[in-house]
Amino acid sequence: GLRICGVKVTDGRLARGDRVRIQSAESKIKSIRISKNEVNKAETGQECGVLLEPQIDFLPGDVILAHS
Repeated sequence: GLRICGVKVTDGRLARGDRVRIQSAESKIKSIRISKNEVNKAETGQECGVLLEPQIDFLPGDVILAHS
């Protein structure tokens, strides 16, 4: 099944299509949802669900670094 990252944006923003790094693995944001609504980006302070493609392993507490 799909693994969704539950995320709180602490600085900057996350946007669909951003490249991300978790630990030493790299992926890309395929979709972002806030309260079941598909959105293009999430801003500082917002909580969202992020789907990555390709899927990579992550653990609770991991930090996602994103860049466009």
